[in-house]
Amino acid sequence: MKVLDFEVNLSQIEQGKLELADIVKTSIWQQEPQWFDKLDFENDAIFTEPSLFYYFRSLKNNVNHFMSLDQILYGYLSKELRNPSLSVFTDADGIVYLPNLGFVTTPYKGVVKKNITFSEDAQHVFIDGLQLKVNAIPSLKSNPFFLMPYQSTIYTEKKVAFLENIRTSMLQSAIPLDITFEKIGQHLWLIALNHLDNKMLLAEFKDGVVLFEAPSDTRTCQQVIQLIKQKFPNQVIKYAALSHHHPDHAGGFGAFVQEKIPLITTASNVPFFEKLLKSTHALQKENEVQVHKLQTQLVALKDSFVVKDSKNEVVIYEQGEQTGHVQEFLYFYFPLQKILFVGDLVLFPSKGVYHQDKRAYSVCKLIQDKRLNVEKIYTAWPLQEQKPYGTMPDLKATLKVNYSDYLTD
Repeated sequence: MKVLDFEVNLSQIEQGKLELADIVKTSIWQQEPQWFDKLDFENDAIFTEPSLFYYFRSLKNNVNHFMSLDQILYGYLSKELRNPSLSVFTDADGIVYLPNLGFVTTPYKGVVKKNITFSEDAQHVFIDGLQLKVNAIPSLKSNPFFLMPYQSTIYTEKKVAFLENIRTSMLQSAIPLDITFEKIGQHLWLIALNHLDNKMLLAEFKDGVVLFEAPSDTRTCQQVIQLIKQKFPNQVIKYAALSHHHPDHAGGFGAFVQEKIPLITTASNVPFFEKLLKSTHALQKENEVQVHKLQTQLVALKDSFVVKDSKNEVVIYEQGEQTGHVQEFLYFYFPLQKILFVGDLVLFPSKGVYHQDKRAYSVCKLIQDKRLNVEKIYTAWPLQEQKPYGTMPDLKATLKVNYSDYLTD
């Protein structure tokens, strides 16, 4: 389809929407996993709700957000799961926005937190003894320029965040892929995803290769798989191992699922990935699009897991709680190469020393507790303005200010 002087690839836009929905699902799972027992997981209209982009963008940028997940998702619950009362925030103009239900204009000015009670038909709410109408939001069909009440500063921020995320998602397929392979040890390769500022690792074994991390998007990981098939034509991909569930480390897992490549993850993340595998995406219920009705083996790891043959070895440790980053996290240790791959737990800036906290200390603690012989520490993020790898002296230098009493030689 051509619009003005632009070619619009509708299938790529649709794929971008689906990937965006998966990223939002992952973010909700990370923040409040109990929502997945309440929501229609297969309805992607929920996970492309503009207010969710505003909410998670505010978290990322440490900006005050004036809507909770409870308020954003309340209208997407089935009626029998909705509590009659709800704690809500107004925006700067006193408007309470209730996604998928409507909005309520209150007499308050400025941002305030209030408890509201819904009428039985959900057409009115009661606040401080006042009965106020829930106004329906005009549909895009009747007013294509309407996204949210124009007088609200916060809604304008939501609109900007929404459009920016949609734009990024739709244009993702137009970004040139820049993927390079670098041998960093015997039978061990670093895969630089230069366009994403992420890294993956590949380990060769006698009967196949193992990949570590699946950053951000399906398209990138599909290309990685194709490059591996070209570079290692007689090897199968035995596993894809994911350090944790964040999108920049697991967002491209669908590419491996499509190839029926087993995924190594942590025990608590298995239900999440199972739901993604079994779900059918549907931006509109009456026009269901099936893309992830696929199956693959999920290897649930507790404590440690070893992949070893006469050619190579990797020991995978689960030590999430000590990271201060996520509840479960996988570290990848390659004893033959004396290399440790640690996701995004530590930074090794190319200039100077960045004094770090619990995340970096967890790397040092693992090395000390397990008595690992580590000469090089590689990270999965970032690429830019970082050393190719860190050493034990580099790691201890980052911890010298905050953890000097705990460091041993």
